[in-house]
Amino acid sequence: EAELVPGDGGIGTLTISNALNLAADSITRVEIDRAAGTCDVVVCRGRASYGGSLIISNLAGTLAAGDRFRIFDAASRTGTFAQISGPPARQAHWIFDPTNGEVRLVSDFVPGTARYEARIEFTNYPHAGTLTNFPALVRLGNHVPGFDYNSFLTADGSDLRFRRPGDTNLLNHEIDRWDEAGESLVWVQIPAFSNGCAVIASWGDAGATNPPAHTTNGATWTEGYVGVWHVRGTSLSDATARGHDAFTNSAAAGGGITADGLAFDGVAQQARAAVHADFNLRSNFAVQCWFKVPAAYKPSVGNYRTLTAKELPADFNNRNWWLGIRSEGWLQWKSSPGVDITNRIDLCDGQWHHVAAIHAGAAGRLYVDGVER
Repeated sequence: EAELVPGDGGIGTLTISNALNLAADSITRVEIDRAAGTCDVVVCRGRASYGGSLIISNLAGTLAAGDRFRIFDAASRTGTFAQISGPPARQAHWIFDPTNGEVRLVSDFVPGTARYEARIEFTNYPHAGTLTNFPALVRLGNHVPGFDYNSFLTADGSDLRFRRPGDTNLLNHEIDRWDEAGESLVWVQIPAFSNGCAVIASWGDAGATNPPAHTTNGATWTEGYVGVWHVRGTSLSDATARGHDAFTNSAAAGGGITADGLAFDGVAQQARAAVHADFNLRSNFAVQCWFKVPAAYKPSVGNYRTLTAKELPADFNNRNWWLGIRSEGWLQWKSSPGVDITNRIDLCDGQWHHVAAIHAGAAGRLYVDGVER
C-alpha cells in the first residue's frame, strides 16, 4: 500500500516529472483550506493514472455544496478514484472529475424539488371570523413532527418556504430567530387565518437555497402596519418596508417572550424611533407590545412608567398617544382627543403580559393577554 501526500502537513505543491500511476490499493491524501480558497496540488508532467482511495482534509472554513478545488494538473489522464472520503458538508457529497483534476461538493438534491415538508396547524384560536393576511408566529424545532435541522441545505434556514395546503404559491415569511441548537421563530403571513387553518413548511430544494425577497422587504407586515420592532440583541430594526428603525440609549439586552427583549431601568433608558408623519394616527389604530414589570418596579404614588408613547409634553391634541403603568400597577391608555381609559388590574407581577391599546373612532379599548379589560 502506497500513499501520495503532496502537502505533508500543510498546503503545498508536488511536481512529478514523469508519469503517475496510482494503484488500486494506494491512498492519496490532500488538504484543502476552504477559508483561504487554497489546496494541495499535484502537477504531473506525464500521464496520470488515477486509482485507489482519495482522502480529503479541510484545514479551515465551512464547506458547502458547490465548493471545488483543483488538486491535480496533469498533461493527460486516465481512470478515477474508487473511493472518496472527506469532511462532511450539509446535504452534499464529494466527487472527483478526472478531466480537470477537480474535487467538488455536489448537492444531494435535485433542483426544483423540496425534499422535506411539515404540516403546521393553528389550533385553539378562540374567536370566530377570519383574519386577512395575519402574521402568525411559527415556532420550529425538533418538537415539530417531520422537522429536522440536519435536513436543511443552509445553516440559516434560507431554503425554508411556506405555502397553504394544496397551493403552490409561496407565503410571505420573515425569520425572527434561527437557532439550530434550539427553537427557531418565523413570522408567516397567513392569507386567511382562522381556527384550524394550516400551512406547509418545506425545505431541501437545491434550486431554492437563496432567501426569497419577501423575507427582508417587509412583505410579511402589510395591512397597515406603520412599525414593527423585533428585538435582536439591542437592535430594533423596523420589520416593515417603512424603515422606522429605533435606537436605545444604553438599555440592556435581555430575554423576551419571543426571541430577545430589552431591560430598561425605568428612569432614563428608552428606545426611540425618529419622528415621522406615519405615526400621526388620528383614530382607528392599535399599539401593541409585550411587557414585564416586577412588583419592586411599580411606580411610586403619583408617578408612571411609560410603555410606549408618541406625545408632546402635556398635549394630547396633536394626534398623540401614551400607554403606561400607574402607581397601582394599572394600565392607562390615552389618545387624543378624548380617549382616556384605565384597566384597574395590577399587572406589576413579574409576569409577561401582552397589551393591545385600541383607538376606534371616538372610543378606546384595552386588551390584556387577549381579553378586553
